[in-house]
Amino acid sequence: MGISSLESVSWEAGRTQAESPVRGPRKWWMGPAVVYLGSLASLILNQAADQIASTLLSRVALQMLVFAIPLFIIIFYVRVLENTSFWSSIGFVRISWPRLIAFTLILNFVSYVLSTSLFMAGEYLTPRLPEGTRYDPGAVQTAFQDLPRAAYWYMIFTSVVYAGFGEEVTFRGYVLTRLRRKGQLFAVTISALMWSSLHLWYLPVLGSTGIWQHVDVFLTGMLFGVAYVKMECILPPIVVHGFTDILLPLSFLYPSGAVDTGAFVILILGLVTTAGFAIYLVYQRFFRTRLRT
Repeated sequence: MGISSLESVSWEAGRTQAESPVRGPRKWWMGPAVVYLGSLASLILNQAADQIASTLLSRVALQMLVFAIPLFIIIFYVRVLENTSFWSSIGFVRISWPRLIAFTLILNFVSYVLSTSLFMAGEYLTPRLPEGTRYDPGAVQTAFQDLPRAAYWYMIFTSVVYAGFGEEVTFRGYVLTRLRRKGQLFAVTISALMWSSLHLWYLPVLGSTGIWQHVDVFLTGMLFGVAYVKMECILPPIVVHGFTDILLPLSFLYPSGAVDTGAFVILILGLVTTAGFAIYLVYQRFFRTRLRT
């Protein structure tokens, strides 16, 4: 089966899912709303865990319980109220390794271009903006520097498990999927808003730069949502989300430049894959039909 056939099958699956939504309670919005409130409670309790825990180990143990709250709610809704398969209903579907790798590289590259464009615009506009809305490119590095090495390793763990896996399963795999009965644009936008609203802690930590970081989270949420709708698979957003988040702590652990070099190589692979896929789409759209005729 060719790539174009796989694309048509993917879109047909998405159309079928939108027309025949996951079975559940009559109040279709209840599940996403409760999961969002659970995520909000998890965020608040996480801050409380920082104050309660006296050691790093006890803090990790408390945060593991706290971060699991939204996933427990999702499991309850899917298995008990919806009475459907858990993994397939949140985007874990079989996909060939070549397609998975290709789409992951493309998504990572497009995500990088989107974020970089936003922050370049921030740097350009900063001299012209009021002081409370300016972008400081060094604010993120400054906020997380001089932490113990164990803290950076813990950041890597949370980036992969809680951010990459947990947030994507929650807001793309569960919330977006359930909202699609009201339309794909509605589902992508609302899930991105819900996800980005949980990152408002950027504002007190990063100051005015937090505004730009928050906009970046929303735009990234829109991108990941579109990618999930297109691919019907949650794995590429999980991988790209986790990979992007681990770069900061890794850069502190290994400041020699090896992390930047590795990330650059992956970006180049993404650029080549994106260019190849774009050329293929142009060929399919404009030249293949003409050659046949």
